Amino acid sequence: MKISLPQNRWYGKDPVWIDIPDSWETHIAEMAGDQLPVLSYEQIRQKINAPIGCPALSELAVGKRSAVILFDDMSRGTPCQEAAHIILEELLNAGIPKNKITFLCAQGMHGALEYDDFAKKLGQDIVREYPVFNHNPYENLVHVGTTSRGFDVEINAEFMKYDLRIGIGGLVPHPTAGFGGGGKIVLPGVTGLDTVDLNHKAVFGYVFLNKSAPFTNMIGNLQNKDLREDVEEVAMLAGLDFKVDILMNTNCDIVDVFSGHPIKEYYEGVKKAFEVYAMDHFDKVDVCIANGNAKGNEAGMAATVAAEAVVPGGDIVLINFCRTGPVAHYLVSGWGMTIGGRQYGGHKIGQPLPNGARRMIIYNPWGTFEDAMSFGTLGENVFLASTWEEVMSLLGDRGPGTKCAVIKEALMSMYSDPFKMDYTPVNLNLEKQNLVIE
Repeated sequence: MKISLPQNRWYGKDPVWIDIPDSWETHIAEMAGDQLPVLSYEQIRQKINAPIGCPALSELAVGKRSAVILFDDMSRGTPCQEAAHIILEELLNAGIPKNKITFLCAQGMHGALEYDDFAKKLGQDIVREYPVFNHNPYENLVHVGTTSRGFDVEINAEFMKYDLRIGIGGLVPHPTAGFGGGGKIVLPGVTGLDTVDLNHKAVFGYVFLNKSAPFTNMIGNLQNKDLREDVEEVAMLAGLDFKVDILMNTNCDIVDVFSGHPIKEYYEGVKKAFEVYAMDHFDKVDVCIANGNAKGNEAGMAATVAAEAVVPGGDIVLINFCRTGPVAHYLVSGWGMTIGGRQYGGHKIGQPLPNGARRMIIYNPWGTFEDAMSFGTLGENVFLASTWEEVMSLLGDRGPGTKCAVIKEALMSMYSDPFKMDYTPVNLNLEKQNLVIE
């Protein structure tokens, strides 16, 4: 059985073909959003110009002298170009001068982008005609207030200088926030190290207090109250005026857009996200093949999703053709074999794979030692494969009748009938912000 899987998100989007033995019992797991039509440019414009909970951009921009547009980084598959161009049209038509519009990458604690990355995210024409900058979480910050949980909030000083503040991001499943999107473009997107550190302590504190590791128990779960309240309070303290959140299919094409007030539009979008990213439940298998494309340099979540799907002694195959390796995360990454960021948890060398999995095979022609040590021990329970033939050779002891699942996009899919999860949506922090979701 030959199967085509989307890959190379930021490098031409060439698919990867794999060949599964016909003698295996193979289930193809797709998310429901793959059955939705892809939005046209005009349909995206209509969605952006029909905001939830606030006036249209054309109204918000009247009388404003300047605007800044945040966008997410290469750790997200979000196609930002269409939204960026539509927003620019609205701002220019409303009278904001072209030389008073700036783009700022909200990469949080991730490493800085190159200009080639900016062009992939926004389009070469925008990079040529508008200033585009990275956020620096270590300096050039301003204090904007204190959260109800008592920690100071420092925001990118450039962001705070503009009259109108806009964000573009993806509303996709997230391993600790439930879903990305909304105010996360500000926290951690353009906040300082100390602010992000305090917020992430709340994140991981909730996860481990509730014994929610592996993080699949948190995907789509909005119960992490401290995190969500932090995100929403900080977004309001920073004065984020307007947010565009994009929902995607397996190919990272746009299937829906929500826009408007950063909190109100988020919770409306989450309702649709539960439908878009759900995949049908399937019984646990001997081999789970997880395609990790949408967040290629943060492929760990795909492996965790796959680990939930295998029986003890099962094998995980992670397909991830990311050429740049794991994202540099200044808060949690290792910066040596024994040192790392403030919340560095140590490498996984010498540790067993989750849920009793036997081994993990990482299929990536550009695979690195660091890819392997994020999960276990290279050559013992983690293996790198440059070709599909190498993968199948490592799986050579799996014979006829092997139960196999192929998750076509494991970085965005959620089990619709989860093994342990409660997906009950919770609207948090709304009274405090004097908001009502109709």
